[in-house]
Amino acid sequence: MDKGNLSGILLIDFRKAFDLINYDLLLQKLAIYGLKESTLQWFKSYLTERKQLVSIGRAPSDLLPVHTGVPQGSSLGPLFFILFINDIPLVNKECNSYIYVDDTTLAKSGTSINTVRSHLQTGADNQSNWASENRMAIHPNKTKVMLIGSRQKLSTINEPLNVSICGTTISQTTCEKLLGVHMDDSLT
Repeated sequence: MDKGNLSGILLIDFRKAFDLINYDLLLQKLAIYGLKESTLQWFKSYLTERKQLVSIGRAPSDLLPVHTGVPQGSSLGPLFFILFINDIPLVNKECNSYIYVDDTTLAKSGTSINTVRSHLQTGADNQSNWASENRMAIHPNKTKVMLIGSRQKLSTINEPLNVSICGTTISQTTCEKLLGVHMDDSLT
């Protein structure tokens, strides 16, 4: 902003992020990180052949197998999730990637809205491809995009960013909560 540039951020929301982690893909990623075969087998045993039921009042459902997702409420669940998504920055060379638990933000600065839009769209496409390859789902209706700049610079912009994911144009916002902090488009 000090140089008169614009910045765009794309705040990506994954649908049921912790519930969609594929065990085989997670174990492949853990192997890439260098875990020993015995540790991988232990994690496989920990993750697979889980079952769950739902109770409404005192009436439980049948016990059904769980085929995806990390155990929530466990100490390993969040760690598995972070290790699973840790390769996101590798596919987003067009943008800076910021990941905190299940919040992924892509950011890019440029001298014009067209430059920012182009980079964010490429980042969005790359992110969508990553999600598909990793059997994750992006929630386009909860994903947001924001153009940030000085009030003076923003007053000269009369067109939206128009970034899309999964065939849906992402809603542009002027104020968004990121990691508990409310940010507006001029950072005031």
